[in-house]
Order: sequence, then C-alpha cells, then structure tokens
Amino acid sequence: MFNPITDTFIQPFMKQAMASYSTMRLSWNGLSSSHPVIFEEFQLYSDETMYLDVFPDSYASIFFRLNPETQEVTAFYFGKMLTTNQISFTSGCTYFSVRLPPCLLFKETRFPPDYYINKTVSLDEWTPVFQQFDAKQLIHLSFDDKISFFQSFVKDYFPYHNHPIISFVLINAAKNKKASIKELALELGVSDRHIRNVFSQHIGVSPKQMIQAVRLQRTLALLEKTDCLTETFISSDFYDQAHLTKFIKEATLYKPSDLKKLGQ
Repeated sequence: MFNPITDTFIQPFMKQAMASYSTMRLSWNGLSSSHPVIFEEFQLYSDETMYLDVFPDSYASIFFRLNPETQEVTAFYFGKMLTTNQISFTSGCTYFSVRLPPCLLFKETRFPPDYYINKTVSLDEWTPVFQQFDAKQLIHLSFDDKISFFQSFVKDYFPYHNHPIISFVLINAAKNKKASIKELALELGVSDRHIRNVFSQHIGVSPKQMIQAVRLQRTLALLEKTDCLTETFISSDFYDQAHLTKFIKEATLYKPSDLKKLGQ
C-alpha cells in the first residue's frame, strides 16, 4: 500500500538526466523514527546548466550544491511544491538533498509555512539554524558520511515534530480517494474545520491541496511500474483514462504517455 509519508518517486525528468544516483531512507536525526526522510545524492549527464521541470509531490527539500572544483557549497530550501516548477542544475556539481515528508514540521523558521509554498529560497532564509552548519565539509565526504554528518548536526540544533492529524489525513486519503475531510474528521473525533486550521497553521495550504499532491505522487509512482494506463487509472481510482490524463496534464503539463516515454 502506498504511503505518502515514506514512499515517493524519482522525478521523471531528473531520472532521465541523472548520471549517478544514490538514495537512502533514514530518520532526520539518526534516532528511531516512524517518519523517515529521503537522503539523495546525484549528478547529471549534461555538461552545461540544465533546467528541469519538477512536479508537485507534497515534499519539501534541503539541497546542497557541491562544486569540487571551486570548493563552493550553495544551500537551498525548496518549499512544498504544489505546482510544477522549473529548477536549474549546474554542470560539474554534486547534489546532496534531504527530502522532507509533509508531516515533518519545524518551529525555528524565519517566516510562516505559507511563505515557502512553491518557493525556492536560500537555506538561511528558511532558518538561521544552518548558519552554524559547516556545509563545506560535505564536499570531502562519502554519501553515507554526508548523511551521518547532517544527522549529527540537526540532532543537536534543529529538532522536528510530527502532527498526528496531518499524517492521518494524508495516509488515509492515499488509501481511499473518495474519503472526504468530513469523513476523516469523524474518524478522528474532531471537526473538519479543525483539520483545515491544522493544515493552514502548520503547512500553509488546505488539506485538499495536499491530498491532490499526494494523489499525483501515488499516480506517478504507479505509472512508473506499468505500461498499461488502464491499470493505472483503475488502481488510482479515476473514473476512466480520460480523467487520469486530464489530472496528470493539469498538474504536470505533460500527458501520461509522454511521461512513460521519458521513463523508458
């Protein structure tokens, strides 16, 4: 069963452009956790700067761009992307990223959560905590050591917390696409208004917007695994293939058949 808190897909355009790719699901801080983050390291094939479309998937990301030639490190925060965004990637650089599921929440940010939706900012603009992080050390470390170095820092300086209502709504919405916020609220024993307030306060968007991003994430993950669009729309609970195509095209600007070609 697809779980939007622990499962994700490789972005199709990035997958096509990657010369190398490593990934590992672990906890944010090296301690036990039921909500792992996704650590990634990759380089691209291109010898020049590339602009790639990144599709909404409900995750946020911390990105370190490492340039071994100049010894420069640039750090970014990608807020939760609920629309397709075009991101630039620089040739000759290694990228180390920490992908954050929607249930991971942080208190020591400079601005409210809605400020970062669909936005890319410097890591310092997201939180002043990383001013104490010696990011240049990452250039000389292996992928595993990068993860340990990062976890050691955030364990001491930047704790996270989970909101059980956010996790419950997104996981159950992924299981049952027809469940409404009112129905989920009844299961939780709270009002649907309370759920909307939780999402607005802690994430910055409505639960419906996040559920749509989770649904896209699950649909694209299914699309990666099969050549049959009929099987995909049935598994994703769409009425027919036309509804599936419309949903994906509105979210990504591409038809499912075009994304399948990219994956191949």
